[in-house]
Amino acid sequence: MSPQDSCIFKEKIYKDFEKNLNRVLGMSFEEFKNVLGQDKDRLTEKYDDAYDSGGPEKMRFYMNWSISNASIKFTEQDIGRPMTNEEKIDHRNSLGLGL
Repeated sequence: MSPQDSCIFKEKIYKDFEKNLNRVLGMSFEEFKNVLGQDKDRLTEKYDDAYDSGGPEKMRFYMNWSISNASIKFTEQDIGRPMTNEEKIDHRNSLGLGL
């Protein structure tokens, strides 16, 4: 696969990621990185490193896992307590992220 092909795949993965961010958390990638307190380049670098070391599956997993973790944190704030492991599993499964 050429570097250009890789770029095309990454672009699609980032578009899917932004759709999932909006659907699950109601925010853009820019808003997500602000909530996490990280600059966009650093977060993008982490996701790109995942792609380079494990391909598109690993990149998607990292992205979806970060959405899932943020959703769990927000839910815990809403309910005023930590979720049990079983609740976290059920919550992750309900997000439709394939985790």
